[in-house]
Amino acid sequence: MTRVRLTVAYDGSGFHGFWPNPGVATVGGTLQAALEQILGHPISLVCAGRTDAGVHAWGQVVSGWGRCRSGRRGRLPSGLRSWNPVSVRLAW
Repeated sequence: MTRVRLTVAYDGSGFHGFWPNPGVATVGGTLQAALEQILGHPISLVCAGRTDAGVHAWGQVVSGWGRCRSGRRGRLPSGLRSWNPVSVRLAW
């Protein structure tokens, strides 16, 4: 299992909070989809704190556990920067 820790910043204007919620854009859902595509396996995210719809953040810590295909972990920073929308960025 691979543990991932991210520090993220986002403009929450276009999101309906952090936690994945079917049918609406969320910060957690966006990050989870990006990580699963890059790592090649499902991942479970945990967030330090929570946000409501439209809330912005700088320095929010997100972590998760998942399997990682060989060699993909090193591609995480560049993969997330290129996959995520402009409104969600890595803050570290």
